[in-house]
Amino acid sequence: MKTAILLFLLWVPFIVSAQTLPCKSTSAGTIELIGSTSRVFHNERYLRVWLPPGYSDKANAGKQYPALYMMDGKTLFDSCAERPTEAVGE
Repeated sequence: MKTAILLFLLWVPFIVSAQTLPCKSTSAGTIELIGSTSRVFHNERYLRVWLPPGYSDKANAGKQYPALYMMDGKTLFDSCAERPTEAVGE
């Protein structure tokens, strides 16, 4: 029993530190969140739009980009984005 308690106390700092480490963004570019209220479910929904690096530069104002639509499981664009209100890459 004492061994089990000792092992638990030795592992607690590792468990706590693993939960508090900041997440490093895996996304290049910018992710914009566009909010919308659902008329059916009456809750806030978010559309994530990934913009490539340099998209907002004036030099690229006339450039056209292809579009790809994907269902996002919240971490499709960035492994750090767990909640829709989290700003990615800031």
